[in-house]
Amino acid sequence: LHWSLKKADHPELTAINGCGISPKDNIAYCIANISAKPFLARVDKNGVAIVAKTPDDEGAWSASFDEAGVFWANRDATIWKFEGAHELAGWSEPPADLPVMTVVGNTGKQHG
Repeated sequence: LHWSLKKADHPELTAINGCGISPKDNIAYCIANISAKPFLARVDKNGVAIVAKTPDDEGAWSASFDEAGVFWANRDATIWKFEGAHELAGWSEPPADLPVMTVVGNTGKQHG
């Protein structure tokens, strides 16, 4: 199965990085900058849907899911996680009560 996102269909999407495929629903989830703010987003043939906030206003460079379906992401030395992304509704605009990814650690090592 192949699909693509067209920039013209998603002008609010300014960057996408740190993606993984959920073992729970086989859908890609990424850290996506939407209207210049980073979110955890579901990305599929239907488009981009916001499911959670990042813990700060920074994006992530890498991400993956573990076998239990937990989404893990990192930026510099900070590690985040989010459980149950496949269970959440997706939003085109973030609601006020949008869940937030959890900071779970800091390796103390910086990129670069």
